Parts: sequence; structure tokens; C-alpha cells
Amino acid sequence: MLSAIRKLFGKTEAPGAAPSWLRELGETWIFVISASVSEGLDANTMTKEQLLAEIRQALERDRENLQKGYGLFTYLDNGQRRLPFFTDNDHAQKFCAEYSKERKRVFPFMVLQIKGSVLGRVAPASCDVVVMNDKSADERVLSPDELATARRMW
Repeated sequence: MLSAIRKLFGKTEAPGAAPSWLRELGETWIFVISASVSEGLDANTMTKEQLLAEIRQALERDRENLQKGYGLFTYLDNGQRRLPFFTDNDHAQKFCAEYSKERKRVFPFMVLQIKGSVLGRVAPASCDVVVMNDKSADERVLSPDELATARRMW
């Protein structure tokens, strides 16, 4: 999937045409992180068993909230509200690990798979940037024009 999107980046589009990679992104499955109420867990103060129990409890709370309707995980970075999404589960897992490492806390992330077109409808207006494959070598920030085009198209 990612290699197909990379190939599309290099193609020249007709003036005013929607980028074909955005069309493809809307038609494929992507991964997002469900919003969580957890501020992370300090693994240094818990045994392995306590940490696993806390993670299970937090995920269960998030699962209950998910049934009521879910929001997407966003975070603040350099004064910008960022919404990460991922082209595969490996990128999502890498983000989760990097985010936890940066904050020195364990976060009970719940990764969800959704159709790419849903992203345009559920991305909160409060986001400054939407980032594909955040915290990886394949990271790409969608420009405001790309995001507006995607929302119209999807």
C-alpha cells in the first residue's frame, strides 16, 4: 500500500485535479488511534502484573467509550495539534512506541482500522495538521489544501 502511494507522489496531476494518491487513500484501509482518557502509566512504579492490569482496565474503559462513539487521538507537538494516521499496523505500532518513549510513560493505545475516506469526516476541526505515518521515515504532513480536497472528495 505504502509503495503504491509513494509511486503516486511522483506523478504529475492535471491542474485543478484531485491528487490520485488521495483518491487511493480514501479507498484503502488505514489505521488510527482511538482517543483515550489515559494520561499514561508510570511503568517504573509498578510490577509487570500491575502494569498489565492497569492497561487492561484503561483499554476496557476506552472500549466502553468507543461503543458510545469515538474520537480520534490527537496530541500537541511544538504548539500544533496533530492527528496521526497510518498506512499499516507496523507504522501505528512504531508511533505508539515512540510516543510512549518520548513521554517516559506507557499509554494503553487502541489502534483501529477504518476506511481512509472516514478520516475526512471524523478528523476534528481542532487539528492543525493531519500526519500520515507520524514518527517514521515515511512521515508526511497533509497540506491544508490536500486535507480540504480529501474532505470534499471523500
